[in-house]
Amino acid sequence: MKVLELVYSLGAGGIESFLVNFLEKLPPGHDLTIDVGVIRPQDATQFYDKRVLAAGARIVPVGEFSHGKLYKYISCRKQFKEMFQRGNYDIIHIHSGQIDKLWDVMNAAYFSKAKVYVHSHNQGISASVKWYRLRIMLQSYYRWKLDRLPVRKCACSAAAAGWSFSRSANENGEVRIINNGIEAIRYRYNELVRLQKRQELGVENAFVIGHIGRFNYQKNHDFLIDIFAKVAEQSQRAKLLLIGNGETMGAIKAKAAGLGIADRVVFYGVSDDIPGMLQAMDVFVFPSHFEGLPVVGVEVQAASLMTVASDTITSEVAITDYWNVMSLQDSADAWGDKILSFENGYQRIDTSGAIAAAGFDMAAISEDIMRMYNEDRA
Repeated sequence: MKVLELVYSLGAGGIESFLVNFLEKLPPGHDLTIDVGVIRPQDATQFYDKRVLAAGARIVPVGEFSHGKLYKYISCRKQFKEMFQRGNYDIIHIHSGQIDKLWDVMNAAYFSKAKVYVHSHNQGISASVKWYRLRIMLQSYYRWKLDRLPVRKCACSAAAAGWSFSRSANENGEVRIINNGIEAIRYRYNELVRLQKRQELGVENAFVIGHIGRFNYQKNHDFLIDIFAKVAEQSQRAKLLLIGNGETMGAIKAKAAGLGIADRVVFYGVSDDIPGMLQAMDVFVFPSHFEGLPVVGVEVQAASLMTVASDTITSEVAITDYWNVMSLQDSADAWGDKILSFENGYQRIDTSGAIAAAGFDMAAISEDIMRMYNEDRA
């Protein structure tokens, strides 16, 4: 069976992480031939390339990048359409639930013989994006249009399903929830790994508050810095470890400097050792404005890492007692007090059984997806 997984990027992100976890956990001897569609120059490489190729998939880049953003957008749509027409795919799995990908969904539905899946991975868009209000209005049209196309609907959570699909589709059971699974054993707490990683990072004696995510409006680093500033006032041991990059990193660095805490914030960049980073942290802080069902939300609990998260993140990710919820309407002081309540330590026990029992074991999820594909052969 030939499958196209259209993820648009293989950079360090949640959708990309989900795809790689799926590929790596496919059962031995499976009969899937998988292409991964991305938008980038032909000679470019990205964070997850090696793992995708090692899992046996082929990366197919598209796009024309020499004539501006509009030309790039149109050229990508045309090239994807050609892929749909000529690729002889049995399945086309589009990992986006946003209005700007409707053209791709329509082309896949109208110009290929494949069964088409639309998979929502988020519950909104950043208020900072261009034409935000218009996009919110157009998203209603997107939901309406999907009900009139021959597509299968998937989402990582009920919240993501509500963002991308109509009320009737959700109420009539047309949306299949596919959990963002992980290999929990990779994240299981290990004291030796923790000590080694903290030494490597130079934070052996620190109270390490961590975050993993792209620097953008969604992840709310602006409030995270305010929270940490309050923690730093009360704990001389406190350090903030930020993993990721993105468009707002410069502004966040400037804010940290303005608050006089720049020397206590580590802007690490992208890491390929997320399990190790989570071992090194003492508390994970997750004040996102919105999420679908964040992969890192499962990973932190697999690492038995106390997490303080915003109530805007779906409760479907609350698997263990390591997940603590605060409102974004609460003050930075209140968030800081909650974080400081864990400064003297806590027991980090194996949660892999709870992760699997909640339906977040990636091996089982990969088998379910493959079974879904097999039931829908073109």
